[in-house]
Amino acid sequence: MKSQKCLLLSLFAGSLIPAGAVAEWYAGGGVFYAVAEGTAIYDSNIFTNSAEEDSFIFLVSPGIQYIRDAGVVRLEAEAGVVFSYYSTDSDFNSEDPFVELSVLMPFRDEDYPLALRGKAAYIEEVLPDPTVGQRVERSKADIETRADYRFHQYFVGWGAAGYENYDYSANSPGSGLPGAPSTFGNSEVFDVELGGAYRYSANLNVGLSGRLRWTEHDLWDSTDYAVFAVAEGRILPRTTGTIRVGAQHRSFDSSAIEDQWSPYVSVELEWEADENTTWVLAVVSDYQPTSANESVQSRAVSLSLRQQLVAKIDGYVSVVLERLELDDPASTGGERNDDVGRVVVGANYTLTELVSLNGNVSYESRDSTSSFASFDRVVAQIGLRARF
Repeated sequence: MKSQKCLLLSLFAGSLIPAGAVAEWYAGGGVFYAVAEGTAIYDSNIFTNSAEEDSFIFLVSPGIQYIRDAGVVRLEAEAGVVFSYYSTDSDFNSEDPFVELSVLMPFRDEDYPLALRGKAAYIEEVLPDPTVGQRVERSKADIETRADYRFHQYFVGWGAAGYENYDYSANSPGSGLPGAPSTFGNSEVFDVELGGAYRYSANLNVGLSGRLRWTEHDLWDSTDYAVFAVAEGRILPRTTGTIRVGAQHRSFDSSAIEDQWSPYVSVELEWEADENTTWVLAVVSDYQPTSANESVQSRAVSLSLRQQLVAKIDGYVSVVLERLELDDPASTGGERNDDVGRVVVGANYTLTELVSLNGNVSYESRDSTSSFASFDRVVAQIGLRARF
């Protein structure tokens, strides 16, 4: 145990690299960087349940990053490992690899009629899961692609496709909700979207779109489709973003869950009050699966403020209100509703172009129809990220 602590501390210290110690490797029109990140966290409720057990957590993440923005293609890739150490129980410690890739084309060419973008990632992580009240190990693989084409100076169309695969296992068996599983299953999500819009102005598109999504879970499969109006671009003179509003229907192959109609909402608006102040409003109403074979209807609204405090320091405040409606076909307990409120206050300090410091404090209050899932939680963290 002592040697492991020494290794983690040495890795954390290794992330504190002077700004001048920069090593760059050029290849394929891009550049490779070594990346190191260290984070110290205090979590007052590591299992996200009413027992409210706390712990200090230390994360160290060495990795490598590749950035290419030559020509019409911009490519970013990063890979590494997150080493986690818990002060309360070494059984929670983990080593979690990750790989992330994003591609954008064209890059710096707004006159090109076709735009392609894609993302792919594989991430292993340990995280608290309030739906089961314990820490779970999750591996996630996902792919997102989208193509936009300008058919005419007044008409644009787009198509998108995505795939997500989640695999869960228990990181802290016996700590979760009464009756919650000690092992978890796999879920896969496939989705496609087609849409078109009229170019109302040079900076605003207005149109219609439809999405079809299939979810395969251990205990049930579902198909849902959504039809919605779309407005994206400069909504108001100083406000940009995307508004998607419509309806969706979800059907299940399990008689334990009723088919559902609900509104579909996805809104993200950014208002630049002045050159140093930005407000962001987000509203979401959509379905999602969980680690415990549940179907969740999530409705959330968040309001965030980003403020440039001085030349290299910016701060932010975020308030989130969320309603979760869980339908559970397993033995863990029928329907459940959670009301969640969350406040986050933080700041980022850009020491140099390659080194940044960040910190935040969050408070969450969850009121659930399951008493074991009602809790308060405070998380405080500080981290340093460096490229060299």
